Amino acid sequence: MRTAGILMPITSLPSPYGVGTLGQCARDFIQFLHRAGQTYWQILPICPTGYGDSPYQSFSSYAGNPYMIDFDDLKKEGLLQEEEYASISWGDNPARVDYSLLYSHKFSILRIACSRISGVLSERFQTFCKEQNVWLNDYALYMSIKDYYDGQSWQEWPETLQKREKDSLEAIRQELTDEILFWKKVQFLFFYQWDKLKAYAEENNIKIDVIGGTSSGSIIATLYAMGYSPYYIYILFKRYARELVNQNPKSIFTSFGSFFSNKKVPFAGFYSGEEIEKGFDEVAKRKGIRKLTDINMPVVVPAVDLKDSKEYIFTNFIPENSKEKDKYITDISIGKAIRASSSFPVVFNPCEYKTHKFLDGGILDNVPAQEIKLQGANKVIAINFKADEINNQSTVMDIAMRSIDIMGNKVSEESLGASDMVLTIETDKTGLLEIEKLDECYKYGYRGTMEKMNEILKIINQK
Repeated sequence: MRTAGILMPITSLPSPYGVGTLGQCARDFIQFLHRAGQTYWQILPICPTGYGDSPYQSFSSYAGNPYMIDFDDLKKEGLLQEEEYASISWGDNPARVDYSLLYSHKFSILRIACSRISGVLSERFQTFCKEQNVWLNDYALYMSIKDYYDGQSWQEWPETLQKREKDSLEAIRQELTDEILFWKKVQFLFFYQWDKLKAYAEENNIKIDVIGGTSSGSIIATLYAMGYSPYYIYILFKRYARELVNQNPKSIFTSFGSFFSNKKVPFAGFYSGEEIEKGFDEVAKRKGIRKLTDINMPVVVPAVDLKDSKEYIFTNFIPENSKEKDKYITDISIGKAIRASSSFPVVFNPCEYKTHKFLDGGILDNVPAQEIKLQGANKVIAINFKADEINNQSTVMDIAMRSIDIMGNKVSEESLGASDMVLTIETDKTGLLEIEKLDECYKYGYRGTMEKMNEILKIINQK
């Protein structure tokens, strides 16, 4: 099959801020490509421009061009106020880029944005620095020294710096600590926007009308239905997963004692699950959402009642053609629904709600494809995670996870059969509570999906 595309440098896109950016002008162009039936966008180099403002004469082959960072998107992240950049002149000719004005104004505004990086973004910045340490440290040092010497070529610097003598480099690092941090943050902001733009382009042909998930999938499904981007969901997941496992060691010791005791000491799970509920209620409030019924996109979140062994569905829309209306629960908070569906047996206490005691929905239905079809979905793409094999090094948690997978997959065969496609993701021996492997799992999922993207698009586009 033949495909076509368009060559368009990002900097050539129309923008009120002197040069095309990674923001709305780029997203608009992606929409244009989609409407025009184009498959490819050739963008040319995105590295920083050097002398003469040419991307082919760059300070780095790794770094991104700070000129492409979008101010309006930084405003949405709470890093800028519109009055801090809207009134600045970027030139008199909209058909030409005034690079001298960009050089004069862009970085002063970026300094304001960088000074406000905090919270989740700060955590992501720290991760970015670790992931990019092969080039980022030297690049930030180089740019800091270059600014310190008024933009002079490195050949004009003191000879000790030219030759990278250890003592001289360490001394200048200490003197320029704040500047080095600034240049690292600039690159973080570039790649933060760049990654979101790439995700937007890749997802542009895929419109999700209904979403559902069980256990950890309930978190992803609910957050997405609320309007959070996949990347931001990943950041939130890391944050709250870390808080979850940072439980008081004394309470865990007590739980183990109860678990193995012959005495009738009350024991329900090693973790209460309350932190999950509180955390995601807070996340929902940021969107002005309290209950599932406040969400516009249909969402399906299964759980199992410990008392009557039945499956219940937390949802914001009860399907008209369902024959089991009593199994649907709509009047429930976001945090409670997520906690109930995620209450993995023994690991978490059952989630109490009215007369129910809910456990992980994966016990009866790992993949709620049938329920999603009842909500009106024409095509269902199911995500299934491959359980690791059990060996001599397997932990109690590994065995428990494998057991739930066996049970859930067996009873979910019918649901999987109702799916138009099952995308199986391998996570390379990742245990239930191995939070330190979340970055790896994110990459496995992304890579596995991208490898199947052509198949996914083919199924979606079938009449």
